[in-house]
Amino acid sequence: MGEKVFRVPDQYRTNSLSLEPGGHEVSVTFATGETKIYDKVKKPGPYIKRLTGEITLVLLDGKQVWQKGDTKKAWEIA
Repeated sequence: MGEKVFRVPDQYRTNSLSLEPGGHEVSVTFATGETKIYDKVKKPGPYIKRLTGEITLVLLDGKQVWQKGDTKKAWEIA
């Protein structure tokens, strides 16, 4: 069973700011092994806080900024 990577298209975005150019790319890996990539994220911390599911890894603009076991919460990255 390989890992699944899914780039979330604009049609599934609920914040209108996520439809405007600019911002960050946030990659979130869940305990299920699934990774979702969100682009055009203006406020990564609050964005991550609204996600559901057990998060195990967060990359911000390609750089690892959080992993399961860190003392801070995943949404406290920015």
